Amino acid sequence: MYHRTRHEWTKLGWSVTIVNLVDVGSNANRRELEDLSVASWSACRTAANQFSPRPDYLLAYTVIVAAVSPETKEFLEEYRPKHWKATEFPVVIDRLTGESHFNRQSQRWGAAYHEGQVYVADEIFGRLRA
Repeated sequence: MYHRTRHEWTKLGWSVTIVNLVDVGSNANRRELEDLSVASWSACRTAANQFSPRPDYLLAYTVIVAAVSPETKEFLEEYRPKHWKATEFPVVIDRLTGESHFNRQSQRWGAAYHEGQVYVADEIFGRLRA
């Protein structure tokens, strides 16, 4: 689990960014991906309180290594968790090609920050492409 804590004026306080890596080991269906993302979110939320005494904003990148299927892409397009002052951002890395997949479409909830989160995800995980 990687983390970064810094003061951000746009978030009006301390922001904690956490990257949590989950290796599935095989194909995962939509329900399993959602369960993994929720479990990772809980772990990140707990860890954020250890990294900062009182985080004002949490950005949790859940990185799932699995074989990518049409069901995986559907999960990434439709899974839109909503959290107060936090973002859960699932990323799936294809076990075979090393290519990263995540939702690039803006959403209403947290739209002001989404473009920056996509940029950061592309910077970090886009480098993993084969």
